[in-house]
Parts: sequence; C-alpha cells; structure tokens
Amino acid sequence: MVIAAGVGATILVCSMVAWATGVDPMTGFEVASAVSIAAWLVLVAHNVWRGRELALAIASRSIPVQISGIRCRLIVGADSRAFVLGAIRPAIYVGQDLIDTLDADELRAVLLHEEFHQRTWGPLRSASLEAWMTLTQPLRRLREPLADRFVDLERAADLYALRHGATTAGIASALLRVDGVEAWSVAAFSNAADRRIGGLLELAAGRPGTPGRLPYEWLPPAVAAIVLLLCHVVEGPFPG
Repeated sequence: MVIAAGVGATILVCSMVAWATGVDPMTGFEVASAVSIAAWLVLVAHNVWRGRELALAIASRSIPVQISGIRCRLIVGADSRAFVLGAIRPAIYVGQDLIDTLDADELRAVLLHEEFHQRTWGPLRSASLEAWMTLTQPLRRLREPLADRFVDLERAADLYALRHGATTAGIASALLRVDGVEAWSVAAFSNAADRRIGGLLELAAGRPGTPGRLPYEWLPPAVAAIVLLLCHVVEGPFPG
C-alpha cells in the first residue's frame, strides 16, 4: 500500500512539474538523486574503511579460536566486548575478559547473536545505516525509522540465537552483564539492550517478535532509481 502510494505520488509530481513548466522535470531529480547517492557512497566507504582500520589495529592481539562450535577471533588481554568487523569477510571478535565473565549459556548466546551479524553482512548494513543517519541528521522524522532499523537487526540476531540453541535467560543475562560496554562497531552485542530485553519479554508472553520493517539501509538507492525511471516514463507527452 505504501509503495503503491509512493509510485502514484511520484507520477503525479513529475506530471505536474512537466505540465506547469513545460520543462523536463528529470534534470532536478537526476541532480538531487546523483548528489544524494554519491554522498551516501562516500560515507559508506568511510565507515567501511574505519572498520578495516579497527580490524587491523586489533589483529596483532587477536587469535583464531573456536568457541561453542563458532569460529571467531579471541582478543587477548583485558577486553569485555563482542562484535563483528569486516565488510567483505565479516569476523566475530570476542574479548578474553568477556569469556571469563560469562557462563557457558551466556557466552553461546553472545556468539550466536554475533554469528547472525556475520552471516547477514552486519558491518556493511551498519555502515549504510550510519551513512543515511549522517545525511539525515537535521531531519528527525527520517532518522527515527533508521534508528529503529538498528534495533530490528539486533532483535533479529536475538531470534536467530534462540532458534540455534540459545536461551532467553542466557541472552538477557548476558545483556545485563555487558550493557554499557563501549563497542568498536555498530554490529556489537551490547547495542539497544533495553529494547532487546523488551523484545525478549514480548516473546516470553507469546507476542510477535521483530516487526517486518523495510530494509532502510538499501531503500534510498532503490527509491531514487524508481523515481528516475517513473519520471522518464511520464515525461514523454511533455516537451523537453
């Protein structure tokens, strides 16, 4: 319904502009779309590069290990974090202190949560969402669904962990232990802790899990392409 309304509105706007001005409405849309997408790509590249630098910074003090059947990199020394880094080849990083702090059930919940981010290109999704949030910083109404999308992905990771053997108690207990720990990546276990615990309580009460929100991290480029295509379609009857 929303998509159909958007398509209709796009056709209407393009038609009205062309009818009122007698000018091809494509020029303005093309420039605006190109600038927006170019800025987004630059910011995504910057975020991806930042993640790569972080991965290189901890490479010398991390070693490959397998914990609870999940391959990850152990950060040797005092570190209480768990997160995923790497846009092309995402890897799970877990701190030695976190392993020493959590029990087996909690640790498995954390690693399964991070495995979801690893399997679904979490760092790249985060880089895209962060880029859009930067571009829409003055526009609160646009930023809110982007922030909600971050929470959706975290809750989806919790559901993945539950389906693969983690327990609700394990996830909630681990969240309480690591909440507030500074993360190096948006794809980190400690994000959106309060709302994630709320989601777990909803599941325990038999209510639905994560809402089916649109993938906002990839939506703007798709919308820009649709707008350009539709304007090209409706510009035919009008003079250029």
